[in-house]
Amino acid sequence: MALNATVRAKVEKPTAEELGITGSASQLPNTFGNNWNDPAFRAQHHKKQVLRAEQTGANLTRLNLTQPPAPQRPEVTTAGAQALLQTLERDRDAVVAGRHGDRSSTAGSQTQGGFDVDDKALRFFAYFHERIPESAVETLRTRKVSLTFFLSDETFIIQEPRVANSGLPGGTLLKRQRVPIAEGDAARRSEAGPGHVTINDIEVNNTLNVFGFTYHIYACDGFTREFLTAIGTDVPMDGPEPDDSYHSEYRAKRINAKATSKSFETKDLSATLESLASKGNCAQHYPGETERALRFVRDSGKVLSFSGLWNDEEAAPGGILRTLDVRYFVEDDTILIIEKPNPVTKTESVQATFLSRRRLPVSGKTTKSVELTFAGRINGQRDAFLGHNDRYVSAQDLYIGAEINVFGRIVKLFDCDGYTREFMQSEMGLDPGQSIDVSDCFPKAVKKVMPVPPPTGFGTDEDSLASCSIQPKAKGKDMRGWHEHGGETLRFEMKIVVTEDNPEDRLRRFLLTYYLADGEIMITEMAVRNTGFTGGRFLKKQRVEKTKGARDYFKAEDFFVGAEVTISGFKFVVTDVDEHSKKYREFASTKGRDPSTLKAVSPERLKQLLNAFREYVTVRFYTNTEAFRAFDRDHDGFISLLEMKEVLKGSLITPHEEEAVALVKLFDKGGDGHVSYKDFMDAVAVAGAPATPSEAMDADGTKAVATAEQAQRKSQRTAILKALYQRFEGRCLNGFEMFRLLSTMPRAFRGRQTVELVALTNGSKDTIVTPVQLRRGLSEVLGMQLKPAEMAIVLEFFFPELPPSEYDAPADRSVRYGLKVADFQQRLTEMSRMGQL
Repeated sequence: MALNATVRAKVEKPTAEELGITGSASQLPNTFGNNWNDPAFRAQHHKKQVLRAEQTGANLTRLNLTQPPAPQRPEVTTAGAQALLQTLERDRDAVVAGRHGDRSSTAGSQTQGGFDVDDKALRFFAYFHERIPESAVETLRTRKVSLTFFLSDETFIIQEPRVANSGLPGGTLLKRQRVPIAEGDAARRSEAGPGHVTINDIEVNNTLNVFGFTYHIYACDGFTREFLTAIGTDVPMDGPEPDDSYHSEYRAKRINAKATSKSFETKDLSATLESLASKGNCAQHYPGETERALRFVRDSGKVLSFSGLWNDEEAAPGGILRTLDVRYFVEDDTILIIEKPNPVTKTESVQATFLSRRRLPVSGKTTKSVELTFAGRINGQRDAFLGHNDRYVSAQDLYIGAEINVFGRIVKLFDCDGYTREFMQSEMGLDPGQSIDVSDCFPKAVKKVMPVPPPTGFGTDEDSLASCSIQPKAKGKDMRGWHEHGGETLRFEMKIVVTEDNPEDRLRRFLLTYYLADGEIMITEMAVRNTGFTGGRFLKKQRVEKTKGARDYFKAEDFFVGAEVTISGFKFVVTDVDEHSKKYREFASTKGRDPSTLKAVSPERLKQLLNAFREYVTVRFYTNTEAFRAFDRDHDGFISLLEMKEVLKGSLITPHEEEAVALVKLFDKGGDGHVSYKDFMDAVAVAGAPATPSEAMDADGTKAVATAEQAQRKSQRTAILKALYQRFEGRCLNGFEMFRLLSTMPRAFRGRQTVELVALTNGSKDTIVTPVQLRRGLSEVLGMQLKPAEMAIVLEFFFPELPPSEYDAPADRSVRYGLKVADFQQRLTEMSRMGQL
């Protein structure tokens, strides 16, 4: 029954007499081909084993190789088993012949094929019991193993299969080795035996003791059964597979999991037929999978936004009225609810997720039995099971005035945004309804006004008011007054009103200086002989109140000849005013200059000034609006005479005041001494405007060449190209880097923007930039969302020969209008020169 060694026929070496050689083999010369002990003449060159298998008489007896005739064996039907049986029979004859000295038969058997069991192994299936002392679920666990026996050296290996989620590592339990027979197994242990477990000790439906573990062998594989049957061993039938509570529960869970999982039995027939007709293979789909995929592609990014209210006051004492933002995703009918800050009590609520994105069931309890915890979870779970629902909230359930049940919280919709209204009317044919005014639902917020504290006596009243805040701030300067009046001052002579109580003040004289920029006053006493006062600073520069604590300060209009004012407890009367102050008040628009005394400006000179001013605006600024904002330094919406004088002087157009006054009169259509934005645009934006208001024609009698639309388009073109160049500089890209980036962009648009997917990628990497590549680069790389009119201006600048009909082409039909790197660099150079002096 047993086979415990390698049976192999060996080829005998020829003798010296047979070769006709006399003398011993050691006397032969060591030449190539005459050394029979050379390792090159070995029959096999495999790696030598430490354990060597030898034939023993006992094993040969068990194989019945020496007892002819062979015993009756069961009929073998398997082709592999028949071939193995024939090999064993040939090997038996070779071994028997070798024992009787028949070398020729041995050599013949080797020539016929030779039997080798080096690569033969028998596999048995067994199990052993392991006690679980500290478990409340099980007390005894059955562990299954596989026992592989190697015929070449009588070694075997024990391995345990890995079971998912079992807590057992599995793998090799016993490495490949010979296993000694247990000391207590007297039936198998004998003095004449090998002392280790052999194939004779391994039988189906029997036990085997290996290092103290008792293995119950209950089955073997098909090859092992055929092999043992072929050599005449009766192999019992496989025993029942062991089972325990753990494995039974594990199998039940697996069966339940498979039963509840989705199957492919319900196929989408239309998708299957389409796939079979197009590609020739069958694609399996879940029910509705095709529709979901279509909606994802078609409606991805479409979100309907509604505003809703949830009255938390009814749900819990102390609750508030909460404002919610209900967002409906068209692609998969999911809803996301965001809680917005309360307009009255902003501290009660913050911008947070009220309900995470999920499908909202229509049916549900009307009471707040489900808790929405942090991160919009339900009862602390991301996807909590709340029972089966027949239907979920769809777009038909969302309209203004509708009430939706959000897990026991009734949310009423009262408004929607413009995109939602337009989408529902055009795409779905639904009317969301008119917006509902909910302002009465919120109590009016009462703004708390802090009482003004009395002055502390330190600093000015403004300093006292600023010190009442949590973060005190210093009072800022009136920059508008500084830009409009600069260092202009008004001077008045005053004296103290004499009464019976102060006759000594009769001869005292004072000089009051009023600063127009900030409204401050400084009083200096003049030195007069025989008064007893040396003169000097009487009141430092500061703002003075008319009445103590009223915060009503003196203005320039309060000082005139004969006016009586009370300052710091002294009552003064204004006796005189200097000439500059008189002229400044009389001619405020010209800053004290009498227009009649100004030198008249000829029409030719005025036309030269106007042309120079227009050229300065065109070269220095990108747009006329930017020029007006730069000239209007106090940002009051008008250009005053002082501001115009500074502009003309700073731009080296003219330093003369009379020419500045003439230019302001030319621009000022209202006659109020200021140039408004409309007056400035009418006079500057239109090239070739009349030199004087009365002239409608120029000196030659020809009309202006450019129209207002052309000038507006020019300014718009300059602004767009300026913004584009700033984007280039913001990305820190020079001309060559930007050209290389644009030249690798695809030459077509995907999705709804095209129906012809031609040249989606630029695989040729040719060194040109096409119109489509430029459009995609501006939107995808630089992030510029240009309108069609603005994009047309950019394309006209970069591609002058491109027809307007190709401005919105979905793909480049050719590279006829492509830009090379030199042309692209030239365009960037022109953009950089715009707006420079």
